[in-house]
Parts: sequence; structure tokens; C-alpha cells
Amino acid sequence: MDETNAKDADAGEIESTTNETPVDVDKKIRDYCMEMSASFTRAEGEREFRREATNRLAEQLHMEKSDLDFCAKTFHKGNFDEASQRMADQRNLYVRIFGEPTGDTEDDDMADLD
Repeated sequence: MDETNAKDADAGEIESTTNETPVDVDKKIRDYCMEMSASFTRAEGEREFRREATNRLAEQLHMEKSDLDFCAKTFHKGNFDEASQRMADQRNLYVRIFGEPTGDTEDDDMADLD
């Protein structure tokens, strides 16, 4: 990079690998940023919708939000068998390390390790 190009790069100039003018490049970047911002806004709105819908149904049905969330995500991904296997693997790991759950408090479970 010669001295002139180094000064331009330091000033925030972007070198285009095409024959576009700096104005064209700036417009493309501006348009891109506006599209991305709109996408982020939609994603935030969807995230808020999912949270409110889950909270509302959990309250109506007196269910855990995590159970509803699991159901919705598993349905969406279509991976019930995979999710079931993962839960079985997690249970097996827990039982191997801590033994069968007894329903006692954490302190009682930890006492079994002594």
C-alpha cells in the first residue's frame, strides 16, 4: 500500500474490488445496515412475542414455562427422538454420578457421596 492509500484507509475509506465508486460502496453499506437493522427489529419483536405467549399460556394452564418452551422448540425442530435420547443420556449420566433420584433435598443427595 503506498502512502496515499494508507492515508485513505486510515480515514475510513473502503477499497472496492470492483469498479464501483466510493459513493456506490457507501450506499450499499448504508442499505445493508438499514436492512440488517430492520431484521434485528423483527427478531426482537418475535422474541418478545414468544416470551409473552409462553408466559400467558403457562399462567393459564399452571405449567412450567420451560416445559412449554421445550414442547414448542421440539415441535419446530421436528427432533423429538433426538431430544428424548438426549434426556435419557442426561438421566443416565446423573444416575451414574449421583444414583437414582430419591426426591430428597440436595443435602441428602450429597450425604450419599460421603
